[in-house]
Amino acid sequence: SGDSFINYLTAARIQKAKDLMGRPQRLYIKDIAVLTGFKDPFYFSRIFRSITGVSPTDYMERRESKGYEA
Repeated sequence: SGDSFINYLTAARIQKAKDLMGRPQRLYIKDIAVLTGFKDPFYFSRIFRSITGVSPTDYMERRESKGYEA
C-alpha cells in the first residue's frame, strides 16, 4: 500500500482503540492506550488526535451521544 510499517501499525492501533471505545463498558483512556500498545497515554492522545482529528475523550463522548463514527 506504500505506507511504512510504523504508519500501518499506528493506524491499526488507533482502529483497535476506536473499537474498544465502542464497547458497552467504558474504559479509561490510559487503559485503552495500554491495551493498544502505547505506554504513554498522553502520547496516545496526541497520535489519536492527529489521525482522527479529535481527542480520545471527545471521540468517546460524540460516539456515545450521536453514534459518531470516524
